[in-house]
Amino acid sequence: MKILSKDVAKFYQINSLNRGHLIFTSLIAKDGKMLFLDSHIKRLLKGASFLFPEFKWSESHAEVKQYIEDVFKEDRSDSYFRLTVFDDCLYLEKKLFEC
Repeated sequence: MKILSKDVAKFYQINSLNRGHLIFTSLIAKDGKMLFLDSHIKRLLKGASFLFPEFKWSESHAEVKQYIEDVFKEDRSDSYFRLTVFDDCLYLEKKLFEC
């Protein structure tokens, strides 16, 4: 699994992205908690395992969860997250949640 930074992802061009072969989930962090994190990851990895079985995404739950939690620890503000999987790559985008 490759975790892409925002700078790298802008220029990352592969066939899956160009053809729209990807899967994503949207998360919300509110009041210092990531809401329904495990169920979002489980659903995301189920879809990723279907689209990209050769990369064994179903075995990555703990690693993906730890990565999200590490990013969230840096800034616990209310935020939207979009977690995207394509091929063997994982990309996490964060935007502040503004009411």
